[in-house]
Amino acid sequence: MSITTLTMARATEALIERVYVAGPVLSGNGKGSLEVLTWRCEIFGVRPDSEFWELTANTHAGRFYYAGPTISACHGASDPGLAQSCLRELALADSLFAWIDRVDTAGSLVEIGAASVQHKPIFLAFSNRSIADYFYFIEQLADIAVIARSAPAAWKLFTHWRAAE
Repeated sequence: MSITTLTMARATEALIERVYVAGPVLSGNGKGSLEVLTWRCEIFGVRPDSEFWELTANTHAGRFYYAGPTISACHGASDPGLAQSCLRELALADSLFAWIDRVDTAGSLVEIGAASVQHKPIFLAFSNRSIADYFYFIEQLADIAVIARSAPAAWKLFTHWRAAE
């Protein structure tokens, strides 16, 4: 490998940021079953037009690569290894983006705490002031906390923040 190729490879690697994307995964569809929320797909430009869509380590939006969580068909309480799997993925991430739009997001709270302990940059986006006030404790752990009208709008703020770092 030439010096130029090695230098370019290192520069490219420095530009890539693996982002763990915390926040709600499932929502009731009004028919008694749960559906996977598509806001992560909107951020990364993945079309959620089939039951087999997935976000992988190769999924990216610009220099930002999806680092987790892996969303499985049994995501939630029925997956006994979910917490450990999510924490492993978080440990491999460079930063954490969290979208908090409701109070029943226990897993996200654990992920934010773990990211804080791991000294990862933390960006929290709340859907409104009352949710932000409710979660004052995790807001104190964040490097940046904002209120945004949607997860994609918050993601845009996140990318600007990380570009300025």
